Parts: sequence; C-alpha cells; structure tokens
Amino acid sequence: MHHNKFVLFLSAFLLALFAGFFVYYPLTNTDIWWHLASAREMLSQKSLFFADPFSFTPHETPWINIHWLFQFLVYGIYSFLGIQGLALFRSMVFAGACVLLFFAFPQKKNPVLYAFIIALMFFWMRYLVLVRPILVTLFCMALFIFCLEHFYALKKYRYLYVLLPVQILWTNCQGLFVLGPIILGAYWVGGTVIPALFLKNDFAHRKELLKTGLIAAAVTLSTVINPYGLSGMFYPLRLFKRIDPALGKLYAENVSENTPLSQLFNEGSLYAAFVVAVFLITLVVLVLNRKKIRIAHLLLFAAFSYLAYTSKRNILLFAFITAPVLGYSGGYLLERAGQAIRRFMAAVGLSLGGVITVALVFLHALVLRVGPSQQFLSPFRYPDDAVAYLHEYPVTGHIFNSVRYGGYLLWELYPPKKVFIDGRLIIRTPEFYAEYLAILDNPDLFARVADKFSITHVLVPTAIFDRYMKLFGYLYENGAWRLVFADGSSALFVKDSYAQTPPIDLESRKDIQMIENRIERKWKNKPYLFKEARGHLVNLIKTIRGGEFSKSK
Repeated sequence: MHHNKFVLFLSAFLLALFAGFFVYYPLTNTDIWWHLASAREMLSQKSLFFADPFSFTPHETPWINIHWLFQFLVYGIYSFLGIQGLALFRSMVFAGACVLLFFAFPQKKNPVLYAFIIALMFFWMRYLVLVRPILVTLFCMALFIFCLEHFYALKKYRYLYVLLPVQILWTNCQGLFVLGPIILGAYWVGGTVIPALFLKNDFAHRKELLKTGLIAAAVTLSTVINPYGLSGMFYPLRLFKRIDPALGKLYAENVSENTPLSQLFNEGSLYAAFVVAVFLITLVVLVLNRKKIRIAHLLLFAAFSYLAYTSKRNILLFAFITAPVLGYSGGYLLERAGQAIRRFMAAVGLSLGGVITVALVFLHALVLRVGPSQQFLSPFRYPDDAVAYLHEYPVTGHIFNSVRYGGYLLWELYPPKKVFIDGRLIIRTPEFYAEYLAILDNPDLFARVADKFSITHVLVPTAIFDRYMKLFGYLYENGAWRLVFADGSSALFVKDSYAQTPPIDLESRKDIQMIENRIERKWKNKPYLFKEARGHLVNLIKTIRGGEFSKSK
C-alpha cells in the first residue's frame, strides 16, 4: 500500500516537474502586452473597460473585455517579477492543471503510464501554451474533470459545489468559459440522465437527476455574473463565428491560430499529424475498452475532436480532454491483460519512457540555452529596438503597425500614441480586417488609408512574417517616406517631413555596417541568435538589391 502511494506521488511530482519545465521558454505571443496595458489603464482610470481606448481606427463597440480578471493577475505578477515571472506563472499553472488531470480518477490504473501519456502529449503541445487567458481555461478544465470524476465515483456533492465559484472565476478570465457547462453537461448526460432513463423506478437516480440538474443549471446561469451581463454571457458565440472555418473564413485563412486542421494537414504540420494520430489511437482504445466505456468520455472526445478540426488553437484543448480519456481506458485495458504481460509492458514502458523523457528534457534544455537570457522574450518577434528609437525620436501623428506589434506598442507607447490595429480582432469588423490585409497584399491602397487617418509613421516586421514585404518595398522606394530604423527583423518608416534622422540606405555599405554593429552589440553573447539576426538582415538586403524594390531601378 505504501509502495503504491509512493509510486503515485512520485509520478505526480515528476509529471509536474516535466510539464512545468516543458512550457518554460521565452514569451512568444504578443497579445500579453495589450492585456498588461489594459490592466495598467484600468487601474489608472479606476474603472473597467466598456469601450476601446487604445486605437484610433473604427471598431465595434462596446468592447466586452471579458479577460479583465486575468489582466489584473498577470499585471500584478509582471509588476513584481517581470517577464520571467510571467513565464514561471505559465509553468506553475500548467503543471498544476496536469497534476489535476493525473489525480482526476479516484481509482488509479497504472499511474506511471498515465503520467507518461500526459507528459508526452503536452510536450508536443508546449508551444501552444502561451501566457494568455488560455492558462485559466486549462486549469479550470482540469478542475472540472477532477471534480466531476470524483463526484461520479464517490457520489459526494461537495465536488459539484466547487464548480460554481470556479465557473464564475473562469467567466471573468476568458471567453472559453462556455467549455465549463459543456464539460458538466457531458458528464451529467452520461453519468446521470442516461442511467436514470434505464432505471425509471429508482428513487436514488431520480433524486440525483434533479439535484445534479439544478447544479448544472446554476453553473450555466452563473456565466451571467460578469461586468457585461448577458452580453458577456453570450460572448463565446461571437468567438465561435471567428473560429469556425465555415463561418469565419477570413480569420481561418489569415490568423495562424485559427488555421483549420485540413489546412494544417495540407501544410504538413506536426500538429495535424498529432491530432490524427491521437484521434485514431484513442478511437482504437475506446473500441477495445467498450465494456468499460464512459458515455461522458465519448461525448467529450467527439466534441473536442470537432473543436480541434475547426482551428489550431483548439488542439491544446483536444489534448487536455483526450489525455484523461486515454489514461482511463488504457488503464483498464492493461488491467485485463495477464500479469506477465503487464510486468513486461511495465518494464518496457518504464525503460522506454525514461529514455524518451530524458531525451525530451535535453532537447528543451538546448532551446533554453540558445534563447535570450537577459530579456525573456522570443527574439525577432518584438520591435523592442524600433520602439526604443521612437522613445528617443518621438513622431507626431498616427502609426500604421503590424497586427502582431499592436499590443507591444500599446504597452510601450500608450497613452501618447494609439495603434492602427492589434490582436483584439474581435472588436474589429470583418470589413476593416479585410481592408488591412488588402493593404499588405496591394500597397497601392496604403496612400488613401494614410491620408484618411493622418498616418505619419509605419512599423512592420521584415522577418518571420513575409506578408509585410510588399508594403516594405512600396515605402522604401517611395520618396515621401524615409526608412529611419531597420535591424533585419523590423523596419520603421517615417514620413519625410516628420523624420528627425537621416534615411537608411540598404544599398550603402556604411548604413549596413551600422545595422550590423547594432546586431552584434545586442547578440554578442548569443552566437546562434547573432547568426540568425544577421541572416534576417542579409535576406532583407538581398530582397532590396535583387528584387523589385531596388532604388537604383
């Protein structure tokens, strides 16, 4: 007995350690900055937001900032611990969610195998775990599954009562709070409604049906407890229209995290291969374990498989549901096997699992080793040096910016400067977003938009995201605009009459040497990143000299 408890808690400890380590890496998402800027501004105004204060372009009103509680939380962490504190926060929340999944079933079947399944699945998903409100969703999903599994195993209502405050917290952190009632509904239908239909004269089941139904209704209705009332309650419907590829084609085709599974599969994405492989394995395991199958598990597996099909961002949710389903059914399959087979599989599994886990830890450690050590931000994704230039040489008028840069600009430059666009596409009309994309693909449209909004400077990426290169070329060869900052990964143009520094000529050896010196100073202690940064600059110069954007033409 003591031996089993030791194995159980050791498995949980190692799982938490590995899960937390796998998602500890430099910040990659840019949305975190508008979340931080929102909290800072709400504290300054001593009021929540009901309209967008951050942009100068048209937007849908009101702004339903359902993330307000998450924003205050991360702003507090950032204020005390900085960027690395946010990375640690991600690791702790994610590790906690994994441990909750591990302890979801009161009766543990092969805990070592279950822990390994969770760790392996989430290693491949690690770069989808961002410092965003999705962290709250993952933790709340795990807590819902933990409480519901314990209720249906032990029939103790205290596990259901916990769901009400958790749902209210969830509702005020992310729009995916609707998953709470969905998960609860699947367990209620599978664990209470269907058994009650087959046991019509069983008083205990009828009583449970009524009591659990009331709790499920209370949890669902509690989603109205938010600053926006019914508008906040129905907010997920607006999100779904943007995520479903059939309803929101514009967003599915142009927002990477909304890419549907079919497109990921055509692109040869490892995420698509992961979903297909896990889906088929889970299907086989469920069929083999059909005598012990749980209807709630079937319903959840079907629902979250559909969500994974609709968009890349939902693959992580699919993994979070599938891991316990696999662990539960796989555990029973192993129990049915003979003792000799179980021992053999345990020995092979432990050996193979140990080798794989050590290899994955080593692999992830290599990623951390080459990453930036001072500022824990993913390199070449944030225009930090360009923003430093704007602090030194402020430009009056409005800025046209990349959607990915919008949040960072808000954090660094608001309130003096508002943005053209940022990651909050939900507050924009589809027409506005389509016009923004049209400018990137056909820069001749830019002049009209620049005049309309009094745009005097433009900040766009020139590495990783190639779509901005046409606009870069248009501005570079246009005499009315001056390239005042470039480092290979981002470029800042200022209208000629507003510029305070000489233009940069990417066909001048002197100017190129100036940029290379800046790159060397920034990455001198990180040879790999220095090489990559210089590579981005070389690619930009090649584009200018050999392409249609050469000024000599």
